[in-house]
Amino acid sequence: MTSIAKVSSNEARPFPFKITVVIPVYNAEQYLTECVQSLIKQTLQECEFIFVDDGSRDGSRTILERYRREDGRIRVIYQENRGVSAARNVGISVAKGEYIGFVDADDWVKPEMFEVMFEAAVSSRSDIVVIDYESQIGERKGCSRHEFPADRRLDRTYIKKEVMPLFMMGWSMNTVWNKLFRKQLIYRHDISFRKGMTLGEDKVFAMELFAVADSMIYLNYVGYHYREVYGSATRNLAKMDYFAHAIEVYEEKYPQAYEKLVEPGELTRLKSIEFIKAIISYVHLYYEPANGLSLRQKIGSVKEMLAHPAVRAALPAYAHHRQNAGRYEQWILRMMGMQSALGLYGLTAYSRFRNDTNTGG
Repeated sequence: MTSIAKVSSNEARPFPFKITVVIPVYNAEQYLTECVQSLIKQTLQECEFIFVDDGSRDGSRTILERYRREDGRIRVIYQENRGVSAARNVGISVAKGEYIGFVDADDWVKPEMFEVMFEAAVSSRSDIVVIDYESQIGERKGCSRHEFPADRRLDRTYIKKEVMPLFMMGWSMNTVWNKLFRKQLIYRHDISFRKGMTLGEDKVFAMELFAVADSMIYLNYVGYHYREVYGSATRNLAKMDYFAHAIEVYEEKYPQAYEKLVEPGELTRLKSIEFIKAIISYVHLYYEPANGLSLRQKIGSVKEMLAHPAVRAALPAYAHHRQNAGRYEQWILRMMGMQSALGLYGLTAYSRFRNDTNTGG
Protein backbone atom coordinates (compact mmCIF):
# COMPACT_ATOMS: atom_id res chain seq x y z
CA MET A 1 0.00 0.00 0.00
CA THR A 2 1.29 3.47 -0.81
CA SER A 3 2.11 5.72 2.13
CA ILE A 4 -0.12 8.78 2.31
CA ALA A 5 -0.66 10.94 5.37
CA LYS A 6 -3.69 9.83 7.42
CA VAL A 7 -6.74 12.08 7.63
CA SER A 8 -8.08 12.69 11.11
CA SER A 9 -11.29 10.76 11.66
CA ASN A 10 -12.51 13.61 13.89
CA GLU A 11 -12.28 16.22 11.17
CA ALA A 12 -15.73 17.62 10.47
CA ARG A 13 -16.77 17.23 6.85
CA PRO A 14 -19.91 18.68 5.20
CA PHE A 15 -20.82 15.46 3.39
CA PRO A 16 -22.77 12.47 4.78
CA PHE A 17 -20.27 10.15 3.08
CA LYS A 18 -16.64 10.51 2.14
CA ILE A 19 -17.07 8.56 -1.11
CA THR A 20 -19.98 7.59 -3.31
CA VAL A 21 -19.30 4.55 -5.46
CA VAL A 22 -21.55 4.20 -8.52
CA ILE A 23 -21.95 0.70 -9.95
CA PRO A 24 -24.02 0.20 -13.14
CA VAL A 25 -25.48 -3.31 -13.33
CA TYR A 26 -26.79 -5.17 -16.35
CA ASN A 27 -27.14 -8.97 -16.35
CA ALA A 28 -24.11 -9.26 -14.08
CA GLU A 29 -25.15 -12.09 -11.75
CA GLN A 30 -22.10 -14.26 -12.53
CA TYR A 31 -19.64 -11.90 -10.82
CA LEU A 32 -21.91 -9.46 -8.98
CA THR A 33 -21.61 -11.14 -5.56
CA GLU A 34 -17.81 -10.92 -5.67
CA CYS A 35 -18.06 -7.26 -6.65
CA VAL A 36 -20.48 -6.39 -3.83
CA GLN A 37 -18.44 -8.33 -1.26
CA SER A 38 -15.29 -6.41 -2.20
CA LEU A 39 -17.14 -3.12 -1.66
CA ILE A 40 -18.83 -3.82 1.68
CA LYS A 41 -15.47 -5.01 3.04
CA GLN A 42 -13.86 -1.62 2.40
CA THR A 43 -11.80 -0.38 5.33
CA LEU A 44 -13.23 3.09 4.71
CA GLN A 45 -16.63 2.78 6.35
CA GLU A 46 -18.03 6.15 5.23
CA CYS A 47 -18.83 4.97 1.72
CA GLU A 48 -22.19 4.73 0.03
CA PHE A 49 -22.68 2.25 -2.79
CA ILE A 50 -25.23 3.15 -5.45
CA PHE A 51 -26.11 0.22 -7.69
CA VAL A 52 -28.09 1.22 -10.76
CA ASP A 53 -29.76 -1.81 -12.30
CA ASP A 54 -30.17 -1.01 -15.98
CA GLY A 55 -33.02 -3.41 -16.73
CA SER A 56 -31.27 -6.70 -15.90
CA ARG A 57 -33.11 -9.87 -16.87
CA ASP A 58 -31.04 -12.34 -14.88
CA GLY A 59 -30.67 -12.80 -11.13
CA SER A 60 -28.89 -9.49 -10.50
CA ARG A 61 -31.90 -7.93 -8.78
CA THR A 62 -32.16 -10.78 -6.26
CA ILE A 63 -28.48 -10.39 -5.34
CA LEU A 64 -28.78 -6.62 -4.98
CA GLU A 65 -31.88 -6.81 -2.81
CA ARG A 66 -30.24 -9.32 -0.48
CA TYR A 67 -27.24 -7.10 0.12
CA ARG A 68 -29.37 -3.95 0.35
CA ARG A 69 -31.24 -5.46 3.29
CA GLU A 70 -27.96 -6.42 4.98
CA ASP A 71 -26.00 -3.16 4.56
CA GLY A 72 -27.55 0.28 5.00
CA ARG A 73 -24.85 1.92 2.86
CA ILE A 74 -26.21 0.19 -0.24
CA ARG A 75 -28.77 1.94 -2.39
CA VAL A 76 -30.36 0.26 -5.39
CA ILE A 77 -32.01 2.14 -8.25
CA TYR A 78 -33.94 0.33 -10.97
CA GLN A 79 -34.50 1.68 -14.46
CA GLU A 80 -35.42 0.45 -17.91
CA ASN A 81 -32.44 -0.43 -20.07
CA ARG A 82 -30.92 2.90 -21.11
CA GLY A 83 -27.22 2.07 -21.22
CA VAL A 84 -24.23 2.43 -18.92
CA SER A 85 -23.93 6.21 -19.38
CA ALA A 86 -27.50 6.84 -18.25
CA ALA A 87 -27.04 4.46 -15.32
CA ARG A 88 -23.90 6.25 -14.13
CA ASN A 89 -25.53 9.67 -14.55
CA VAL A 90 -28.41 8.61 -12.32
CA GLY A 91 -25.92 7.54 -9.65
CA ILE A 92 -24.02 10.82 -9.91
CA SER A 93 -27.23 12.84 -9.59
CA VAL A 94 -28.08 11.37 -6.17
CA ALA A 95 -24.55 10.97 -4.79
CA LYS A 96 -23.98 12.19 -1.22
CA GLY A 97 -20.23 11.66 -1.06
CA GLU A 98 -17.46 14.25 -1.19
CA TYR A 99 -15.78 12.22 -3.94
CA ILE A 100 -17.26 9.89 -6.55
CA GLY A 101 -15.74 6.65 -7.79
CA PHE A 102 -16.94 4.04 -10.25
CA VAL A 103 -16.81 0.26 -10.27
CA ASP A 104 -18.04 -2.14 -12.94
CA ALA A 105 -20.27 -4.95 -11.72
CA ASP A 106 -18.00 -7.77 -12.93
CA ASP A 107 -14.86 -6.29 -11.32
CA TRP A 108 -13.59 -6.22 -7.74
CA VAL A 109 -11.44 -3.95 -5.60
CA LYS A 110 -8.97 -4.43 -2.76
CA PRO A 111 -10.35 -3.85 0.78
CA GLU A 112 -8.28 -0.72 1.42
CA MET A 113 -8.61 0.85 -2.05
CA PHE A 114 -11.09 3.63 -1.33
CA GLU A 115 -9.44 4.48 1.99
CA VAL A 116 -6.07 4.86 0.24
CA MET A 117 -7.61 7.01 -2.49
CA PHE A 118 -9.63 9.21 -0.15
CA GLU A 119 -6.73 9.87 2.20
CA ALA A 120 -4.57 10.84 -0.77
CA ALA A 121 -7.27 13.14 -2.14
CA VAL A 122 -7.81 14.99 1.13
CA SER A 123 -4.20 15.19 2.29
CA SER A 124 -3.12 16.59 -1.08
CA ARG A 125 -6.31 18.62 -1.64
CA SER A 126 -6.61 17.14 -5.11
CA ASP A 127 -9.59 17.14 -7.46
CA ILE A 128 -8.71 13.76 -8.98
CA VAL A 129 -6.91 10.65 -7.76
CA VAL A 130 -5.44 8.13 -10.22
CA ILE A 131 -4.24 4.63 -9.31
CA ASP A 132 -2.97 1.61 -11.24
CA TYR A 133 -5.05 -1.46 -11.98
CA GLU A 134 -4.75 -5.12 -12.78
CA SER A 135 -6.56 -6.47 -15.82
CA GLN A 136 -7.62 -10.02 -16.54
CA ILE A 137 -8.71 -11.18 -19.99
CA GLY A 138 -9.51 -14.87 -19.85
CA GLU A 139 -6.54 -16.42 -18.08
CA ARG A 140 -4.14 -13.62 -19.01
CA LYS A 141 -3.32 -10.96 -16.45
CA GLY A 142 -1.51 -7.68 -16.79
CA CYS A 143 -0.93 -4.49 -14.85
CA SER A 144 -1.41 -0.94 -16.08
CA ARG A 145 0.96 1.64 -14.63
CA HIS A 146 1.57 5.31 -15.27
CA GLU A 147 4.77 7.34 -15.39
CA PHE A 148 3.53 10.32 -13.37
CA PRO A 149 5.39 11.45 -10.24
CA ALA A 150 3.78 9.50 -7.39
CA ASP A 151 2.38 10.55 -4.01
CA ARG A 152 2.43 14.30 -4.55
CA ARG A 153 0.02 16.94 -5.73
CA LEU A 154 0.28 17.69 -9.43
CA ASP A 155 -0.97 21.12 -10.40
CA ARG A 156 -2.92 22.52 -13.33
CA THR A 157 0.23 23.23 -15.34
CA TYR A 158 1.37 19.61 -15.06
CA ILE A 159 -2.09 18.27 -15.97
CA LYS A 160 -2.22 20.42 -19.09
CA LYS A 161 1.30 19.58 -20.23
CA GLU A 162 1.71 15.92 -19.25
CA VAL A 163 -1.72 14.37 -18.65
CA MET A 164 -4.23 15.85 -21.07
CA PRO A 165 -2.18 14.95 -24.19
CA LEU A 166 -2.34 11.26 -23.17
CA PHE A 167 -6.04 11.21 -24.03
CA MET A 168 -5.09 11.99 -27.61
CA MET A 169 -2.29 9.41 -27.82
CA GLY A 170 -3.85 6.15 -26.68
CA TRP A 171 -6.04 4.40 -24.18
CA SER A 172 -3.96 4.57 -21.01
CA MET A 173 -6.12 7.25 -19.33
CA ASN A 174 -9.50 6.37 -20.80
CA THR A 175 -10.99 4.49 -17.85
CA VAL A 176 -12.95 6.01 -14.94
CA TRP A 177 -12.92 3.09 -12.51
CA ASN A 178 -9.29 3.61 -11.42
CA LYS A 179 -9.96 7.24 -10.56
CA LEU A 180 -11.66 9.27 -7.85
CA PHE A 181 -13.30 12.60 -8.73
CA ARG A 182 -14.31 15.47 -6.47
CA LYS A 183 -18.10 15.63 -6.71
CA GLN A 184 -18.25 19.42 -6.75
CA LEU A 185 -15.94 19.43 -9.79
CA ILE A 186 -18.50 17.32 -11.65
CA TYR A 187 -21.47 19.36 -10.45
CA ARG A 188 -19.88 22.78 -10.92
CA HIS A 189 -19.08 22.13 -14.58
CA ASP A 190 -22.23 20.07 -15.24
CA ILE A 191 -20.22 17.12 -16.61
CA SER A 192 -21.96 13.85 -17.34
CA PHE A 193 -21.51 10.68 -19.38
CA ARG A 194 -22.61 11.05 -22.98
CA LYS A 195 -25.84 9.17 -23.57
CA GLY A 196 -26.00 6.89 -26.58
CA MET A 197 -22.26 6.19 -26.68
CA THR A 198 -21.54 2.45 -26.52
CA LEU A 199 -17.78 2.93 -26.71
CA GLY A 200 -15.66 5.82 -25.51
CA GLU A 201 -18.04 7.25 -22.90
CA ASP A 202 -15.43 6.81 -20.15
CA LYS A 203 -12.83 8.67 -22.16
CA VAL A 204 -15.01 11.69 -22.91
CA PHE A 205 -16.13 11.98 -19.27
CA ALA A 206 -12.55 11.78 -17.96
CA MET A 207 -11.26 14.17 -20.63
CA GLU A 208 -13.76 16.82 -19.65
CA LEU A 209 -12.92 16.53 -15.95
CA PHE A 210 -9.15 16.69 -16.44
CA ALA A 211 -9.70 19.76 -18.62
CA VAL A 212 -11.16 21.68 -15.66
CA ALA A 213 -9.31 20.09 -12.73
CA ASP A 214 -6.87 22.25 -10.76
CA SER A 215 -4.96 19.32 -9.28
CA MET A 216 -4.50 15.56 -9.19
CA ILE A 217 -2.46 12.96 -7.37
CA TYR A 218 -1.14 9.68 -8.76
CA LEU A 219 -0.56 6.67 -6.51
CA ASN A 220 1.76 3.89 -7.55
CA TYR A 221 -0.73 1.44 -6.11
CA VAL A 222 -2.76 -1.35 -7.69
CA GLY A 223 -6.19 -1.46 -6.09
CA TYR A 224 -8.63 -2.22 -8.89
CA HIS A 225 -9.09 -5.57 -10.64
CA TYR A 226 -10.62 -5.24 -14.09
CA ARG A 227 -12.04 -8.40 -15.56
CA GLU A 228 -12.96 -9.04 -19.17
CA VAL A 229 -14.37 -12.52 -19.41
CA TYR A 230 -12.91 -14.25 -22.46
CA GLY A 231 -15.43 -14.01 -25.27
CA SER A 232 -17.70 -11.53 -23.49
CA ALA A 233 -17.10 -8.85 -26.10
CA THR A 234 -17.07 -11.24 -29.03
CA ARG A 235 -20.46 -12.65 -28.14
CA ASN A 236 -21.96 -9.24 -28.95
CA LEU A 237 -20.41 -8.93 -32.40
CA ALA A 238 -23.47 -10.23 -34.20
CA LYS A 239 -25.73 -7.53 -32.75
CA MET A 240 -23.38 -4.62 -32.05
CA ASP A 241 -21.54 -2.61 -34.69
CA TYR A 242 -18.29 -1.86 -32.88
CA PHE A 243 -16.83 -0.31 -36.01
CA ALA A 244 -19.65 2.24 -36.27
CA HIS A 245 -18.99 3.24 -32.69
CA ALA A 246 -15.25 3.53 -33.41
CA ILE A 247 -16.08 5.92 -36.24
CA GLU A 248 -18.29 7.88 -33.86
CA VAL A 249 -15.44 8.22 -31.35
CA TYR A 250 -12.96 9.11 -34.13
CA GLU A 251 -15.20 11.88 -35.46
CA GLU A 252 -16.17 13.17 -32.00
CA LYS A 253 -14.80 16.65 -31.38
CA TYR A 254 -12.46 16.92 -28.44
CA PRO A 255 -13.27 19.49 -25.74
CA GLN A 256 -11.97 22.90 -26.73
CA ALA A 257 -9.26 22.80 -24.06
CA TYR A 258 -7.66 19.83 -25.84
CA GLU A 259 -7.85 21.33 -29.29
CA LYS A 260 -5.85 24.29 -28.01
CA LEU A 261 -3.01 22.03 -26.85
CA VAL A 262 -1.76 21.12 -30.32
CA GLU A 263 -1.91 22.32 -33.90
CA PRO A 264 -4.86 21.04 -35.97
CA GLY A 265 -2.60 18.82 -38.08
CA GLU A 266 -1.06 17.19 -35.01
CA LEU A 267 -4.49 16.66 -33.49
CA THR A 268 -5.59 14.84 -36.64
CA ARG A 269 -2.45 12.69 -36.53
CA LEU A 270 -2.99 11.70 -32.91
CA LYS A 271 -6.64 10.86 -33.50
CA SER A 272 -5.66 8.77 -36.54
CA ILE A 273 -3.17 6.75 -34.49
CA GLU A 274 -5.73 6.02 -31.79
CA PHE A 275 -8.37 5.13 -34.39
CA ILE A 276 -6.20 2.60 -36.22
CA LYS A 277 -5.21 1.03 -32.91
CA ALA A 278 -8.91 0.41 -32.36
CA ILE A 279 -9.37 -1.01 -35.87
CA ILE A 280 -6.50 -3.48 -35.39
CA SER A 281 -8.05 -4.66 -32.13
CA TYR A 282 -11.39 -5.16 -33.93
CA VAL A 283 -9.71 -7.20 -36.65
CA HIS A 284 -8.50 -9.60 -33.97
CA LEU A 285 -11.89 -9.52 -32.31
CA TYR A 286 -13.76 -10.41 -35.49
CA TYR A 287 -11.35 -13.26 -36.22
CA GLU A 288 -11.65 -14.91 -32.82
CA PRO A 289 -12.65 -18.55 -33.48
CA ALA A 290 -15.76 -18.72 -31.30
CA ASN A 291 -17.56 -15.41 -31.62
CA GLY A 292 -20.87 -16.49 -33.14
CA LEU A 293 -20.08 -15.30 -36.66
CA SER A 294 -19.62 -17.40 -39.77
CA LEU A 295 -16.38 -17.11 -41.73
CA ARG A 296 -18.25 -15.22 -44.45
CA GLN A 297 -19.56 -12.74 -41.88
CA LYS A 298 -16.09 -12.27 -40.39
CA ILE A 299 -14.44 -11.65 -43.74
CA GLY A 300 -17.26 -9.36 -44.83
CA SER A 301 -17.10 -7.26 -41.68
CA VAL A 302 -13.34 -6.81 -41.90
CA LYS A 303 -13.57 -5.96 -45.61
CA GLU A 304 -16.10 -3.27 -44.82
CA MET A 305 -13.81 -1.78 -42.17
CA LEU A 306 -10.74 -1.78 -44.41
CA ALA A 307 -12.58 -0.06 -47.28
CA HIS A 308 -14.02 2.74 -45.18
CA PRO A 309 -12.72 6.21 -46.16
CA ALA A 310 -11.86 7.07 -42.54
CA VAL A 311 -9.60 4.00 -42.28
CA ARG A 312 -7.95 4.74 -45.60
CA ALA A 313 -7.29 8.32 -44.48
CA ALA A 314 -5.95 7.44 -41.03
CA LEU A 315 -3.80 4.42 -41.93
CA PRO A 316 -0.75 6.30 -43.32
CA ALA A 317 -0.33 8.29 -40.09
CA TYR A 318 -0.39 5.12 -38.01
CA ALA A 319 1.96 3.28 -40.39
CA HIS A 320 4.48 6.12 -40.12
CA HIS A 321 4.10 6.19 -36.34
CA ARG A 322 4.78 2.44 -36.17
CA GLN A 323 7.44 2.24 -38.88
CA ASN A 324 9.80 0.45 -36.47
CA ALA A 325 7.20 -2.05 -35.27
CA GLY A 326 7.86 -5.78 -35.27
CA ARG A 327 7.37 -8.05 -38.27
CA TYR A 328 3.89 -9.20 -37.28
CA GLU A 329 2.50 -5.68 -36.97
CA GLN A 330 4.23 -4.64 -40.19
CA TRP A 331 2.47 -7.48 -41.99
CA ILE A 332 -0.84 -6.48 -40.40
CA LEU A 333 -0.39 -2.94 -41.70
CA ARG A 334 0.61 -4.23 -45.13
CA MET A 335 -2.52 -6.36 -45.38
CA MET A 336 -4.64 -3.43 -44.20
CA GLY A 337 -3.10 -1.24 -46.86
CA MET A 338 -3.92 -3.86 -49.49
CA GLN A 339 -7.45 -4.21 -48.05
CA SER A 340 -6.81 -7.93 -47.78
CA ALA A 341 -9.31 -9.29 -45.26
CA LEU A 342 -8.26 -12.83 -46.15
CA GLY A 343 -4.60 -12.01 -45.55
CA LEU A 344 -5.45 -10.63 -42.12
CA TYR A 345 -7.42 -13.78 -41.35
CA GLY A 346 -4.35 -15.88 -42.08
CA LEU A 347 -2.06 -13.63 -40.04
CA THR A 348 -4.29 -13.64 -36.95
CA ALA A 349 -4.78 -17.42 -37.18
CA TYR A 350 -1.01 -17.91 -37.35
CA SER A 351 -0.52 -15.57 -34.39
CA ARG A 352 -2.99 -17.55 -32.28
CA PHE A 353 -1.28 -20.79 -33.25
CA ARG A 354 2.12 -19.41 -32.24
CA ASN A 355 0.76 -18.12 -28.92
CA ASP A 356 -0.90 -21.45 -28.14
CA THR A 357 2.29 -23.33 -28.99
CA ASN A 358 4.45 -21.03 -26.86
CA THR A 359 2.12 -21.29 -23.87
CA GLY A 360 1.62 -25.03 -24.19
CA GLY A 361 -2.09 -24.58 -25.08
